[in-house]
Amino acid sequence: MMLRERALGAGDSAAFRALPRSMRHPPWARPAYGLVTWLGFELGTAAALRLSQAKRVRLVDRLALAADHVLEGLVLSATRPTTQS
Repeated sequence: MMLRERALGAGDSAAFRALPRSMRHPPWARPAYGLVTWLGFELGTAAALRLSQAKRVRLVDRLALAADHVLEGLVLSATRPTTQS
């Protein structure tokens, strides 16, 4: 993984942690957040920077990336520590 992608991932994680706990707590929150940040990158950042991936629109590639982000969010949700009551 390239340094730029790690930096983007770290920034996304920090932004997620900055959300109120009530928004982060539902099990669907991480997958939804991952999908929203990916869409924001695809539709905003990649297009604004005129990256080659914004010019090549392959539905299979986009669906695989979307599934990857949702799966990552599900895994992170399942492995997050539970709070003690």
